[in-house]
Amino acid sequence: MKISFLLPCLIKIPVGGVKIIYRYAGELQKLGHEVTIISPKSEGYRLRHLIKAGAIRIRDRWHGVEDQPYYETPVGVEHLIIPAPDPKFIPDGDVLMATAWQTAFWVDEMPREKGEKFYYIQNLETYLGNAELIKSTWTLPLKKIVIANWLKKAAVEMGETAYGPVPIALDPAEFSTENPIESRSPRITMLYHRLPIKGGNEGIKILQSVKEIHPELKAVIFAARKPSVTIPDWIELRIRSDASQLKKIYNSTSVFLHTSHQEGWGLPPMEAMACGCAVVAAANEGVQEFITDGETGFLKPIGDVKALTEAICTLLDNDALRIQLAEAGRNAVQQFTWEKNVRQFELILKGEE
Repeated sequence: MKISFLLPCLIKIPVGGVKIIYRYAGELQKLGHEVTIISPKSEGYRLRHLIKAGAIRIRDRWHGVEDQPYYETPVGVEHLIIPAPDPKFIPDGDVLMATAWQTAFWVDEMPREKGEKFYYIQNLETYLGNAELIKSTWTLPLKKIVIANWLKKAAVEMGETAYGPVPIALDPAEFSTENPIESRSPRITMLYHRLPIKGGNEGIKILQSVKEIHPELKAVIFAARKPSVTIPDWIELRIRSDASQLKKIYNSTSVFLHTSHQEGWGLPPMEAMACGCAVVAAANEGVQEFITDGETGFLKPIGDVKALTEAICTLLDNDALRIQLAEAGRNAVQQFTWEKNVRQFELILKGEE
């Protein structure tokens, strides 16, 4: 089959959902399909589209972001960087895949010869703008593929059918435990994102609270862009770490803190679990797909700084419990493999599931 993945823009910083799309492109190519990734430089030709694209370029320069794709195109996959999502730049094919809410509208309007229209849904992206407009993409006449049970339930509640779930997978060559879990010192890692819904500022408060109780604590924050708030001097800050760097960070970490209020899945805590971290997370829908509270991690009420702080302190004060949760979490995420996922994804595209 000829399969095209239409991205919302040229992705120049690490974005977990886009990383997954690049991986699917590469794996489907290995199965013999002709795969293309398509990245528009602008959302369209109107003045507002061009102004927005220009503002993004200025912001990227300010943040030291290079004007090139962050992720390396998989071998054998074609990457088309196009001016706008104009049908004349989209190759004819068998499958055209929307990958974000904006792209769902673009795919819906494409001529039939561009391929059967699919919508790969990794989250309910209502926090990104007009909630009703974004939810309306779920009712477009596209075949939906979801990554999680809670997203499939959301589709059913809208009167829609969704294939899957096809869960997020991990590559053990990328993320695995190399540093013994039992020998790790008190060190917490968390992802910081500027969007308030990600709970980044709450995370910093939690780290500071834990530091008051455990003065020996060390912490690492990694982020795609420099945080919009002041980071305490004792916290190490990493910007745009690649997978190999993240693996080292996770393997030096005893506890991973995840503060996001809403996730489709939650890739960083899953990566951290594979690398032997005990995870303390806000109980959003996404992480509940792979974390069982008290068995493979700790889940606490969303936005509850006190409860999340206490959970971390419990693990720092009880090494046996930390090791137990970390080992159980590592074992739990090993069930999510790319081999199973890609086969399921391919069957859906072929109309065989």
